[in-house]
Amino acid sequence: MVQRKQDPMAKEAAPLNVLLMSGSLDGGGSERQTLLLAKHLDRRRFRPVLYLRHRQGVLLADVPADVPILSFDDAAPAPRPHWPGRIGAHHTRYLHGLLGQHAIDVVYDRTFQMTMAVAPAAAALRIPRVSTVVSPPDRMLPRLEPRFQRLKRRRLARAYAASRQVVAVSDAVAAAAARFYRLSTEKIVTIRNPIDVAETLRRAAEPLSRGAGPLTHVDGPLTHGDAAVHFVCIGRMSQEKGQAVLLDALRQVHSQRPELAWRLTLVGDGPDRQRLAERCRSQGWSERVRFTGHLENPLPLLKAADALVLPSLFEGLPNVVLEAMCLATPVIATSGGGTGELLDGGRLGQLVPPGDAAALAEALLRWIEHRGGRVVEQQRRAATEAVRTQYSLSAVLPRMADLLARAAEGN
Repeated sequence: MVQRKQDPMAKEAAPLNVLLMSGSLDGGGSERQTLLLAKHLDRRRFRPVLYLRHRQGVLLADVPADVPILSFDDAAPAPRPHWPGRIGAHHTRYLHGLLGQHAIDVVYDRTFQMTMAVAPAAAALRIPRVSTVVSPPDRMLPRLEPRFQRLKRRRLARAYAASRQVVAVSDAVAAAAARFYRLSTEKIVTIRNPIDVAETLRRAAEPLSRGAGPLTHVDGPLTHGDAAVHFVCIGRMSQEKGQAVLLDALRQVHSQRPELAWRLTLVGDGPDRQRLAERCRSQGWSERVRFTGHLENPLPLLKAADALVLPSLFEGLPNVVLEAMCLATPVIATSGGGTGELLDGGRLGQLVPPGDAAALAEALLRWIEHRGGRVVEQQRRAATEAVRTQYSLSAVLPRMADLLARAAEGN
């Protein structure tokens, strides 16, 4: 470990230098969680340093002024030719230099890409790491790293085994990581994502915009003058997020109850967007389903919606569900991964099996028929209370801070 000189006359130890790692600050859930640490770690105990694979993203402006930003974009170009693994090795060498230069005491590597890059550099300098696993690795590693999967799995298994502590964002992710990387369950602790309640409420009160001005029409109006139930689905438009299953479910809803008035707004972008849009047009749903594309701040829409629908085939711990709970927006979701944990097995929202369009259709019909009833209202109140007591910054951040401090101190 890099040793820092301490003033023997100092009454208190100097703050620990903690390197917080993120691929970028493009606005995804992991990026927002890393930014929360940069903002709210106690400066009497920690001096955060932010490391980005790419210095980009809508959240860059939110980084506190006292947090240095380092980036691989500032490194010299990797030597050529770029054979497999050469850029990765160059990235690790660059991190090795930064860890020593900034006298880092402990590393917080979130997502397996950051873990794979920093683990050899930290090991060489004997700097402890706290690693966070955000998604079931058996699902995400093949999707995001299709090349050399066996090699990367072995490297990650060694990296996590060498971490002082592995943090999983849900019990489901903890179990999946233990199986996939053959880790002892004692190595993994579950700390679910926190949410900044005050900031969420503030962002939800802003005008809906794409970033360049008010957003009032995207393939049609986002607000409707009729009494239709307005569902919103927020997420990357790719197979594992389940939007196709949601459309299957809505087709069944329409077939069974054609008189029901409903609207769906799909927020996000991705490889499946065009195919999903063409499917809606072919079903004559141009007036029922709206596609917004990516929104820098979808919270005003989430707050105004009658319910959030999350049809994902699997999730680590979806921040959008936390946001909906915070805003008292009812949630209808699949039970895969950490979503069922957030909704307390169905006490705080409706849960259906992943990939089951018929079960989702039944849940949507049941919700439409009972949306003004006592059960839904009780779920809304209980969900907002759970956010305040279990997922607020004050409830979660002290646990993460203590893990970082114990790792740096060798405990």
